[in-house]
Amino acid sequence: MFQVDKSTWHIYDPDNILSSRREGFDTGILRFGGDIHPREDLMQFTHRLSNCIVDFGYYGCEINLDGFYAVSVVDGHMEEGWQSPMERLESRDFLAGITHVQAMLEKYT
Repeated sequence: MFQVDKSTWHIYDPDNILSSRREGFDTGILRFGGDIHPREDLMQFTHRLSNCIVDFGYYGCEINLDGFYAVSVVDGHMEEGWQSPMERLESRDFLAGITHVQAMLEKYT
């Protein structure tokens, strides 16, 4: 999908999205549980020095895929950082969400 500097970022990628090809990506590999609850943990990147967190998740119903992908940038030093992210980008398209992840990783590296 894209390269991330592992010496700069701690990577959480349970679906192995980063090792997938971007062209023809099938969202069927994502482990949606067919649940009405959101899948908020698709990928997360934590900057090893600044503790800045770039989080990528799906928010919406997994049954009919009526939702959106969101990238949130959070100050990991703040106890309530998730309540007021530094930045948040949303898209209905998975690959647009991946583009947002790349942009935020570049911006906060």
